[in-house]
Amino acid sequence: MTELVSVVTRTKDRHQFLREAIASVAAQTHRPIQHVIVNDGGDDVSSIVDPFRQQMEITVIDTGGVGRCKAGNLGLAAARGTYIQWLDDDDLLYPTHIASLLQEAVSTREKIVYSDAHLIHQSRTSDGGYREVSRVPAPVFEGTKIALWRRGDLHLVMVLHHRECTDRLGGFDESLPVLEDMEMFGRFAQDYRFHRLPGITAGFRVRDDETNAVTALRSEFAETRATLYRRYAHIVMPELLSMVEFGAIELAGLKSRVESLEAALREFREGSKWTS
Repeated sequence: MTELVSVVTRTKDRHQFLREAIASVAAQTHRPIQHVIVNDGGDDVSSIVDPFRQQMEITVIDTGGVGRCKAGNLGLAAARGTYIQWLDDDDLLYPTHIASLLQEAVSTREKIVYSDAHLIHQSRTSDGGYREVSRVPAPVFEGTKIALWRRGDLHLVMVLHHRECTDRLGGFDESLPVLEDMEMFGRFAQDYRFHRLPGITAGFRVRDDETNAVTALRSEFAETRATLYRRYAHIVMPELLSMVEFGAIELAGLKSRVESLEAALREFREGSKWTS
């Protein structure tokens, strides 16, 4: 396929992670690719980026430090691809990730497709680096609107979406300190379906020293999650009511079946007494 895919990466002073993230994009079996790297106020990344420039198109944006959401939107504005892939600097794409999701998107005509991912646990080492402790399948996102809000199993790295989604509904909400991906997906869920392609094609890493946003900003996550629940309750409610209605129908059927079995059991017992 000849569709241009733009990969957007936000980074700040995590050069080792960034190098690995860029290498994972360069290793993609799909071409053409544009890798948009947004350096949000960190040290110069030229020495990290330049060795990969002959392998793919790379666009570097230096923001001076505008925050994670604004940085993501600046990267989105510079993206020229028909499809958008988000890749935080500490996450990884496996070689067939983009090719397989793009093929699925084109063949199904879905605007949002996602795969499964590895949850990679890392521990700090004495020399200041990290070692991998474990790599396990992350919980599978069920593809429902309720699941989107219940546990947040849909990680940003798992998703490839058509740029129509952000052109119509916008990118990250710059008023949020965290969970900007969850909020954006909430807006997407109003108009688009999330289509799963089974199989692990990416990985996201969690470290034990609180250098992940999800661990370092616990209170911000709790407060923002509550805000988003209130903001998007109307999206979940129809699906929840449908599930309740379906459950009521199932319970009614089960009750009818139990009553029939009880009647059959009474007849059997009465027949056994008469024959005796």
